[in-house]
Amino acid sequence: MESSPKVLHLSTYDQFGGAARAASRILHAQVENGIKASMIALVKTGNNENIFVPEYQQQKNKLKLVHDFLTYNRKHRLIQNSSLQTFGDISAGIIDEVKAHDIDIIHLHWISYMLSIEDIAKINQPIVWTLHDMWAFCGIEHYDIGAENSFYYDDKFIQKGPGIDRNYDVWKRKVDLWKTKNITIICPSQWLADYSQKSLLFRNCNTYVIPYPVNIKKIWKKHSKEESRNRCRLPQNKNLALFIAQKAVTDTKKGWAILQQALEIFFNNNSNSNLELIIAGENEPKNFNFCSCKVHWLGQINDDQVLSNVYSSADFIMIPSKMEVLPLVCLEAQACGLPAICFDLSGTSEIIIHKKSGWLAKPLDAEDVANGIEWLLSQKAGWPEMSNQSIKNIAERYSETHIATAYQKVYEEIKCFKL
Repeated sequence: MESSPKVLHLSTYDQFGGAARAASRILHAQVENGIKASMIALVKTGNNENIFVPEYQQQKNKLKLVHDFLTYNRKHRLIQNSSLQTFGDISAGIIDEVKAHDIDIIHLHWISYMLSIEDIAKINQPIVWTLHDMWAFCGIEHYDIGAENSFYYDDKFIQKGPGIDRNYDVWKRKVDLWKTKNITIICPSQWLADYSQKSLLFRNCNTYVIPYPVNIKKIWKKHSKEESRNRCRLPQNKNLALFIAQKAVTDTKKGWAILQQALEIFFNNNSNSNLELIIAGENEPKNFNFCSCKVHWLGQINDDQVLSNVYSSADFIMIPSKMEVLPLVCLEAQACGLPAICFDLSGTSEIIIHKKSGWLAKPLDAEDVANGIEWLLSQKAGWPEMSNQSIKNIAERYSETHIATAYQKVYEEIKCFKL
């Protein structure tokens, strides 16, 4: 019987941002379930003993990352776009070290500023790539934001028009350099898989849908609401809605403007409501102007155990994101028994069961978010059942054991094909 494949994960960060935290959780789930896996992260801030920085000093890594990022911004400062962009031309210079590892499979995650497009082309081992956004099959942006980018999916190879088109040029580099690569695609949601499988870059790749794992045994579980509110210094006699995201009110993709409008609609129709809002993931910005209800600011939270108490202290969570692959906050909140109000779009809609574990609002419709708030508050007697449904859904679909087993099957198929 062949031994289990040895897997090396690569991620720019181990903790900073949702993609990095998801990658670390995938690694943890795999190691806990017997998979021979480790990770190289360019910048490590957590304490996972299976995650390593490249052999040269960690401080040097951080300085290089900052230097390259500043160079990137200066070089492309004329590009005006609110979405995150990566040109794929920055390399941390670790590709020879990666190739030298005695492993069977290279598993990529979010690798901007760590590996260049050319670096990926140099990898000899089979590649598994968990997509945390759309950058791998797009050009410079991490999300396909409009029909003008249709050349990603068009069967007719569109030639570049006159002038400089950095988006096209980056995409074309990927097409030219990766066309012979053995890449297996993992998408955390069917929504992302549909886009990936339509793309010219990955339509011929084997594609699997494997969600993010949730550690329901030790971290993400329901706590006493009374005790959680005491720990978080929140009022006991109020209904509390939670809004949590990195740069919660300043990142337009997270949907604060829509949520603000929804809350204004709700309070105009329910002026006597005792609902208050918790905002976590960002400190209160200067000149913040919102008067519909009282806001409790919890700031950035980096401790998962603390965060599980924050979830348990709320009555429901609101996730008005305009586009999400598979939001960790929704998985975490549901594992802690928290009903959710989300838009019925992108990967978020694959987690919530409408009127069973939350409310799926019409896409980008503030009025329907307000309807969801009103409906949830009217269902107070049914919150325990809704909470149980949320916890059951996560346990059945997103447990570490379930997700690790799915990855193991993919790895074994790749190794058998390689042999």
